[in-house]
Amino acid sequence: MNWQRLRFQVSKGQVDTLCAVLETCLAQAVTTENAGEDAFYEVAFPGVPDWEQVYVTGLFSTAVKLDEVYQLVEQVVPGDQPLVAEISILKDQDWERVWLSHFKPIKVGKDLWVVPNWLDPVDSSACNIALDPGLAFGTGTHKTTALCLDWLSRAKVNDCSVIDYGCGSGILAIAALLLGAKAAIAIDIDPMAVNASIENAESNGVFDRLQVCLPTEVDTSQGADIVIVNILADVIVKLAPTLVKMLKLDSTLLLTGILAEQRARVISAFPECRFDTKSAGQWCLLVGSIND
Repeated sequence: MNWQRLRFQVSKGQVDTLCAVLETCLAQAVTTENAGEDAFYEVAFPGVPDWEQVYVTGLFSTAVKLDEVYQLVEQVVPGDQPLVAEISILKDQDWERVWLSHFKPIKVGKDLWVVPNWLDPVDSSACNIALDPGLAFGTGTHKTTALCLDWLSRAKVNDCSVIDYGCGSGILAIAALLLGAKAAIAIDIDPMAVNASIENAESNGVFDRLQVCLPTEVDTSQGADIVIVNILADVIVKLAPTLVKMLKLDSTLLLTGILAEQRARVISAFPECRFDTKSAGQWCLLVGSIND
């Protein structure tokens, strides 16, 4: 069957009410996307990204009368200006196959590739990460993930221990292990991320060297040679005291998920460390170590 898609562009103060109205009118799905020029976030961590302008889209069966939905939206959703609706027809298709088709092998560093696990490697002699992202963050396509992977591919990680805090799909911890790290701990607050990391580690043959867990389930007091945090700036700042405890004198701290304008604020949260910066567009990777 085909679907009707009803989309509005609204301010952030209108989002919750609009979503509630669309759900009341039997929307089968309601999604939100950034509609402004402010920062794009690949995933929403606890809390909602503070977008100023938001696209809200409702997906309806063809039995629903969208003119009646629009009338209710106009009556209920607050605002001084009339809301403009965009209506389109979405043809039914094999959504899983469509989703899979968007993922291709990508080179993300020196002789390092991320390969969807339903495809063959482009270069069988390279280090290939077989990945099924599932519902977890981390496919290698986002610039922050790519920055970390590129750094790992060029660093000397042989026999290193690694902590990946906010592991998502497990891609960074798995990459480190494939590149020669002796052991890794992958930590995430989301049980789906934990499950995805376990499955991806098994697919890559590194599960015996990887511990995957929730933050409350692991003792990181022994620290690690490399600590990787690919989250968001606000979360990194809040976690700073916890992350510093994971560092040894010769440890490397990789921080990303950070916009260029957020760099100084993040650095100020780690007075114990000195940092170098690598950039990709509006994003940056902070490479830190404990001050002598």
